[in-house]
Formats: sequence, structure tokens, C-alpha cells
Amino acid sequence: MNAEVSPHGLVIGRSQKSADLICSWDSKLSRRHGRVWLEDGKVWYEDLGSSNGSWLDDTRIANKVPLDISREVKLGETCLMLAFPGEDKTVPDNMTVQFRQKVTPGDFTGALKQAGGTTGLLETLASFIDRLLGAADLNEMAPCLQSLYVHLPTAENIYLIEPVEEGGSVNHLIEPAKLARKDSTQTGSVSRSLARQAIERGEALLFSEAQAHSEEIQESARLRGIRSAAYVPLLSSDGSALGVLCVDSPQSVLPLHEDNLQLLKSAGALLSARLDGDRLREEAQQREVQTRELEARRKSLADFLKIASHDLKNPLTVIKMCSVLVDKLSSDATVKDLCARLLDAERRAERLISSYLEVSELQSTKNISVRCERLDIRELVENEFEFLRKAYERKDREIELINKCPDVKVYGDRQKVEQILNNLVSNAIKYGDEKPEITVSCEDETEAAVVSVKDNGIGISHEDQRKLFAEFERIGQDQSIPGTGLGLWLTNVLVQAHGGKMSVESDLGLGSTFSFSLPHAPSDAIRRRLRKK
Repeated sequence: MNAEVSPHGLVIGRSQKSADLICSWDSKLSRRHGRVWLEDGKVWYEDLGSSNGSWLDDTRIANKVPLDISREVKLGETCLMLAFPGEDKTVPDNMTVQFRQKVTPGDFTGALKQAGGTTGLLETLASFIDRLLGAADLNEMAPCLQSLYVHLPTAENIYLIEPVEEGGSVNHLIEPAKLARKDSTQTGSVSRSLARQAIERGEALLFSEAQAHSEEIQESARLRGIRSAAYVPLLSSDGSALGVLCVDSPQSVLPLHEDNLQLLKSAGALLSARLDGDRLREEAQQREVQTRELEARRKSLADFLKIASHDLKNPLTVIKMCSVLVDKLSSDATVKDLCARLLDAERRAERLISSYLEVSELQSTKNISVRCERLDIRELVENEFEFLRKAYERKDREIELINKCPDVKVYGDRQKVEQILNNLVSNAIKYGDEKPEITVSCEDETEAAVVSVKDNGIGISHEDQRKLFAEFERIGQDQSIPGTGLGLWLTNVLVQAHGGKMSVESDLGLGSTFSFSLPHAPSDAIRRRLRKK
């Protein structure tokens, strides 16, 4: 609650007879706990001999102390803060926070503790829980929320809304007409700013019109004739916002004493648990469906790869034999060059078939074999570039391939390292600019060499980068670009099989740089595999 401090002073406590500011919700507050007053342009506070004391910065207050806007005094479970008009207490709706309590998962337990001594509260909670458990969906929760009217006689409207973002509209989780009091003749509205403030603070808030301030700020006088509203944020187990429970009253008073606010907080805690449970179940079902779809795709792909690999070997064998025969029977340099290209292409195709078969094996074994030897990175990159230059020389597209690798030796499987380079450079061309410029460089570190493939392409968003190496994942907006979603996943698997790591740096529109490491010597994982063999 807010109060204007005058030279006459105000007494803070729990007793309606002894205190000016009545904090009835705080059981640790004394009847006359402390006093605030204005003197020499400062606001002062003194403890009036309370049993639990008043505390400032973990020190019990023994004498009067001046209040500071950056410090707060702890009175029981209540915090006393100094604020100036217009600072964080008034919202654009011309409403002022009069009452605030932190929302916690234990609010339901607190309501049960008080239910025994409050007429009708236990019955209201029991009815609420019974209806909530019996509701199959949000619409069936309407009678559950309407049951709260029994214990909130002056409440005119109850709303359940989605979390409100700045500049966003108010979206109702349940239609207001289904939540209205049966005998209601008035329709209220929900304030975006008040709902957002409740979510941001994580507190149950009671608001009233700003014009309602009186000098004495007695509770009855403070609320008399004021339109008021309560907003309770609904929070998930991880603290994210699920919605807001809103109650308003066009009448003279909304009797939100301790039990009333505790009831709303308790209802909010139960609703939060129900909505959070529904959300988690829905996410689990979606993951289950995605898992089943992924497993089905894996099986279908594995079956296809086995069949396709078998069927492709026969025509490739014919291509290879014909190329060898033509090369031997002809002395024409052009024909020999074409035969060399055919043989190189056939060799790469066979290598891809072997890799595809390994993909199908990975579905069950989660392992991949490597036959390592000493390799020259610069030579491998140049060979890859030469193949791609010949492949693109008869196409309209111009590509610029730049090899900046020094003479660095690594330990790896030649065919698999060639495939890693082919996948990364081919992707760079595929997703590159109209005139792709691809630069491959290498940094020689202590235990490994880090090879980087940089392009001037469309780039990758930070959100897409998190799922970049996932199996069957296609990223970006242009799904017309052909692909299976396996290229980068398989590339990452091949790098890991060598004991290396793969990473990416990219921004939309600024190109991408893919990097992977290869060891200078056999890794422990490779040594273990070799020993098993």
C-alpha cells in the first residue's frame, strides 16, 4: 500500500485500533510496530518496541533512522520503502498499487492453513479444486473460476488472460462471458499495463484509482468509493508467465483482506500447476510424435540407402570400365581428360555410397570406422578445389575458390576428410552469393589443426545455428534448395569420429564460417578402436 507521509506521522501495525497503516496480512508484525514521520525535509522511522524488531541492512534498528530511496526497512514480512510521487507506483491507467504480495508455489498451502478460521473459505477452496480436477480443458474451467464469486461478494468480473507483452493486445484464455457473474449487468475491461506489471513483478497486486488518496490512509477510507482490481500472475515451475488471473469491482469496495487475497493467490497457484501440467503434457506429446516421425524417417532412409547403394553400384561399375577402355583405346588428349574426370567422379560416387551405407549403420551402432594416415591439408583442399572447378567450368555460375592453408600435416581418414571438405565447400557454393567466394584456411594449434571454410553467402540466424548439426534438419527459409538435412549432421559425425570438434560463426546476410579440428596424432578414441580391431 502507498501512504503520504506528513509531520503528524503514521503508525504501522496489525491493529485497527492502534495503527494508521494496517498490515493485517503480516502475522509477524506487532500491533504497533513502527512509526514514520516527516521532519526537516526527511522521512524518519522508529521502532515502537515490536517483538520481532525492525531491520535495516541486516541490522536491528535501535534509534530513529532516516529513510533513503535506495534502502528498505524490514518489518516482519513487510518491506517499508521510500518513494516519490510518480515513481514506479502509478501505471498509465491512472491506477495505483495499494497492496502487493509475492506469488509463490506455496500459496495454496497458506490458504489451507487459514481456511479453518475463515467462514466459507474451506468450502470455496474445495469446490474450486473439485471443479478444476474435473475440467477436461480451459472452457470447462469456467465453472471452477466462477466458484470464487462465493467468497468475493463484490467482485463483478473474473478474467483469465494470456501473458501480455508490451504493445500487445489482451487475449483471453477463456471467453469473458463464460466467467461473468450470473447476475452481472456490467462488463469491465482488462488493463494491459496492470497485467504486465503483475507479471514483471511476480506479485499479486491490488490496484485502486490514484485519486483515492486521503491524508490518513485508513483502510476503510482508502477504499471507499474507489474502483479497484486485483491481478495475480500465473507462473510455471521454471518461472515463465502462463497468464494472469484478474478480478475487478465497479462497486464501492473489493474486500481483499488477508483471506481474500490469499484465496486468489491460492487459486492462481492451482491454475498455474494445471496450466503448466497441460503445457508439459502437450510438449511431451509433441516430442513423442516427433520422435516417432524421426525414427520412421531414419528407418525409411536406412532402407532406401541400402537399396539405392546396391542399385547404383552396377551402373557406376559400367561407367568405370568404359572410361578405362576408352582411355586405353584413345590417344586424344581431350578424350583422356574427359576419361580422367569420369573416373574421378566415379571414385567420389563410390565414396559417397560407402558413406551412405555408414549412415544406415549409424542408426544402430552409433559408431563409424576410420582408417587414419598422415595427410597434407593444403593438398587435400587443392584437390577438392580442382574437382569443383572442373565440375563448374561448363556452368554459367562463377565461383572463386581460395586456398590459404599452409603445409600442415594431420592424422585422418583420407576419404572421410575429403568428404568433410566436399560437404562444407559444396554447401558454401549452394548457399553462397551469386558469385560465391569460398576461402579455406588452417590454423596450426598444439594438438590439432583447425580448418575453416568461409563463404560470402546468405548467413545463418542464431536460432538456426542451435539446430544446425541435427539429423534431418533443414535450416533457412529457402527450402527450394535441394538437400536431405543429413549433410552437416554426417559431416559433424565424421569430424567427431576423428576426435575433432565442429563449430560455426555466422550472421544473416554476412556469410558463414564453418570450422573443424583434426588431430596431429591419433586420438584416444581412435586408439581404442584400433586396439579392438
